[in-house]
Amino acid sequence: MKKKIVILPGDGIGTEICEQAVKVLQKTGDLLGYTFDLEHEIAGGACIDKHGIPLQDSTLEKCKHADAVLLGAVGGPKWEGLDFSVRPERALLKLRSELQLYANLRPAIIYSELADASTLKREVLEGADILVIRELTGGIYFGKPRGVKIEDGKRVGFNTLIYNEDEIRRIARTAFEAAMKRRKKVCSVDKANVLESTELWRTVVTEEHKNYPEIELSHMYIDNAVMQVIRNPRQFDTVVTTNMFGDILSDACAMITGSIGMLPSASVGGKNGMYEPVHGSAPDIAGQNIANPLATILSVGMMFKYSFGDNNAYEMIERAVKIAISTHRTKDIMDTGKIETGILSKPRTGRPPSRKSGGSDRDRRGKKPQQSVAPKLSADDKLFLSDLHAKLTAFSSSDETRLELEPYNSYKRKLVHDLAVKFGMESASEGEGDERHNVIIKTEKVTVPNIDYSKKEIWNHGNREYMVRKTIDGVDICLNADGSVTLYSGQPAAKIIHRKKVTTGAFKVINSKIVEFNEPEWA
Repeated sequence: MKKKIVILPGDGIGTEICEQAVKVLQKTGDLLGYTFDLEHEIAGGACIDKHGIPLQDSTLEKCKHADAVLLGAVGGPKWEGLDFSVRPERALLKLRSELQLYANLRPAIIYSELADASTLKREVLEGADILVIRELTGGIYFGKPRGVKIEDGKRVGFNTLIYNEDEIRRIARTAFEAAMKRRKKVCSVDKANVLESTELWRTVVTEEHKNYPEIELSHMYIDNAVMQVIRNPRQFDTVVTTNMFGDILSDACAMITGSIGMLPSASVGGKNGMYEPVHGSAPDIAGQNIANPLATILSVGMMFKYSFGDNNAYEMIERAVKIAISTHRTKDIMDTGKIETGILSKPRTGRPPSRKSGGSDRDRRGKKPQQSVAPKLSADDKLFLSDLHAKLTAFSSSDETRLELEPYNSYKRKLVHDLAVKFGMESASEGEGDERHNVIIKTEKVTVPNIDYSKKEIWNHGNREYMVRKTIDGVDICLNADGSVTLYSGQPAAKIIHRKKVTTGAFKVINSKIVEFNEPEWA
């Protein structure tokens, strides 16, 4: 049996956990007679760094024609300053929508071997086995209109929570069908007492229940459901809920498994399926040989079960996980008497620079801090920015306080936003679809930066890390209007975006601000 699978490691620990999951995939295939055509592609922040967008159309097409997709994790603080339309998470949402993956199955099972790894008591946990079924392509994550706009001189953020009855009915049917193979209990979670959209949700789920008289149906508000999952998880069998509520509730379920690193998921509904761990990219532990790959490995098991119809392979992988955790553990689920293990053949770089560096430009392992590579601007980009620079310069000296630009694609809107920040202005996106455009607002800190657009590199995206000598009095650092970072040498204030005394020895630039290693924004 030959299967085509697209591997999307993503960001942070995604590469590490996918590497281990692929090993399990191939070993299971060898034992059961599968051969795999594996295509490794990039998505999320890694794709933004290389191509300026979170997901390439060519990658999406490969996913559409694959038998399954294995995803690591996307996102991280490095890209939080980007416009919502081009953040790493948009890759995930686009994949779910384009592949028509409307149902997300998230099992939360407490293995007896891990009962003591949870912060909850063993007697509360043992025997708990919950399947959370989350609606995945509707609700507030996809509803329109959405965005940030200016009203009465103030920024206003808005989203739309919307479901039609067909979307609700199909996810309810998925939950009832799943429950028929389990303990025949479904709890529908909503907030029908205050949200009309989930009042409809409750009505339609109740209507669909008439086709499954063997199923015991109950309803619960989301706030109570989160509490009950922690208080008495054994009362639940199959839980069905909205996109956002499922996102929240499944993370609460991580409490009963001992670690969010144990929660796999399957996104199904279309021609193929996408499989991924519930957890995020965890950039703070990337490369430290402590990430837990078991959620991703169990997601491979779900791939065999739901995309390939092979429950035997799923059970083999689950048994292997139980055997492994009986003796060996990663740091997040470590317990007395077990052997702590990592997942990498060799420790990899990626830790933040040590605060004990004593002025060295190397971290505790003798490695220089990694630096993100700024995406190169094309000739068209530089021409666009040069014209925009002239517009913003004229705007800065005019009596107008608001400037509406013509519609651009998400990449150019991001360039507009970045340049507006350098001018000390605010930028918001308004409009929908082809009419979406930037609105620039003057602030009290307006300045005209001196930028040479003929230079090969003029832009500095990402969280580039720097090291300077650690001193008691500090080193006077300047972030200049052209994006460079230098020691202060008396340059005019108009050419400086931010100036700071750095004492810890390590700093980086986040959202046009110098941030030291010991400050909360560093994370």
